[in-house]
Amino acid sequence: MNLLESPNSPLIRAELIKLFVRHMDKESIPALDRISQNPEEDQTIRELAEWSVEKLKGNNNETI
Repeated sequence: MNLLESPNSPLIRAELIKLFVRHMDKESIPALDRISQNPEEDQTIRELAEWSVEKLKGNNNETI
């Protein structure tokens, strides 16, 4: 999860988040949760991270 939380371009971070969701990597939930709550994070990445947490918890049936 260190790679996910390291400073990368928003595009790279978005693709990493999508990869975790595609692989249903529930271990990524804590890191995604931190990202979704970080006010210094890009808004689009925060929203994607929040959506991903819900998806990984099984609370969201939408696809990427």
